[in-house]
Amino acid sequence: MVQEPTTAYKNITAIQIVSTVSNLNSLLLFITASSAPTKYSKARKSMSILREVTLKKHQAVESLPFVQYLLKGNITQEHYVIYLAEMLAIYQALEQLATEIGLLDNLPELPRAEKMQHDLDELAPAYETDLSPSTYRYLDYISELAKSDRADQLFAHIYVRHLGDMYGGKIIARMSPGEGRWYQFDNRSDLVKRFNAQLSTDLAEEALVAFDFFGDIFKDLSQKTDIS
Repeated sequence: MVQEPTTAYKNITAIQIVSTVSNLNSLLLFITASSAPTKYSKARKSMSILREVTLKKHQAVESLPFVQYLLKGNITQEHYVIYLAEMLAIYQALEQLATEIGLLDNLPELPRAEKMQHDLDELAPAYETDLSPSTYRYLDYISELAKSDRADQLFAHIYVRHLGDMYGGKIIARMSPGEGRWYQFDNRSDLVKRFNAQLSTDLAEEALVAFDFFGDIFKDLSQKTDIS
């Protein structure tokens, strides 16, 4: 069951974080966020707070059977295609909605759907899939979010998926079938800086919602692939 946002995280002025590297979206950081009013320090501070707030949810999703199966490097091509097709439907919708409201104007290299389609065509041309119930619920949710006065919160969902692709994607690509264009970024370091500059602490609650949704989606993928 997806939980609705609960408590806001406000008025944090300084925080020191030691984050464990994860294969999905973590990079080892020893950060002391300062209150210096610079764009760079504010971006680092927001990223650090978001990492801390979402850490438990992130770890819970990462521990799910299908995610562990993916990260161990022995996923079959058949099962990877099922996963890829499910994620492609999500990225197509999420990126289109985010583009329509201008959230990706400064991140033209970020969208992954076209590259994911290339990967799917390489592994399983003309492949069609029945999306899982959790994926349909997620697509409905982000569609409604994009129509609301909270549409800018879609960037929390971009944060949960795309930042992980930039940080942990190379590892997953090495362990997965095919060329892995999904995880190939041009000028990655500059893209990460521009991405982080758009982060803000008010995305925290919605990021937790996104992790709940993806937890449900990965559970459905376990059932589709008989992974326990």
